[in-house]
Amino acid sequence: MTFLKTLPPGFSKLISALEGLEIAQQRAFAESALLKLYDNQVVISTSNSGLSESSEKGLREALLFIYRCAEERKVSTEDFLEDIRIFTPLNDRSAQLLAKLWSQRAKYAKGAPIITNEQDSSDGEKRQDSSSLQIGEEKDYLVSMDWVLGFSIASSECSKLHVPQVSLQLNIAQGEGIVKSHRLELSMSEFQKFKQQIESVALALERS
Repeated sequence: MTFLKTLPPGFSKLISALEGLEIAQQRAFAESALLKLYDNQVVISTSNSGLSESSEKGLREALLFIYRCAEERKVSTEDFLEDIRIFTPLNDRSAQLLAKLWSQRAKYAKGAPIITNEQDSSDGEKRQDSSSLQIGEEKDYLVSMDWVLGFSIASSECSKLHVPQVSLQLNIAQGEGIVKSHRLELSMSEFQKFKQQIESVALALERS
């Protein structure tokens, strides 16, 4: 079933930005699109992608368009992959990544548990992406959290940004006395969503 035959103007240019990213970043952008499609409030950071703000926004919109069209037509994973290969300029690796996430779309629905990112290594094995936090395993737990409010004045691509952002550091205990720090750069809207998630978890714990 074809679902991508009619594409909006400029779509190919917007979606092409995906190929310039590392596979972990590609996955983060695609997961963010699926979460938005299903109104899930879980935040996956796409900071430090190297893309300009306008390119990031365009890529998010292009990915959301793909998944929204697929959802409306209720296409299978096989048809999804075929259309991505035919109607987009993406290489096969990126196409297969988007199709794989589409096949797992149920776990991105609203109310689903927090998701972790996995990345395919060269030998075909799975390894945990260092940009994601593996939450839910008994051996891992949050020790402390620090945040700093900053203001981006400029970047290598834009001389005048003036964008507020939050630098977040999560310190995770991983057993045997090992504590690892994970840093995230969030926009104000992403930080507000993250704050709401933490408050919801704290409320649920109080009631349990």
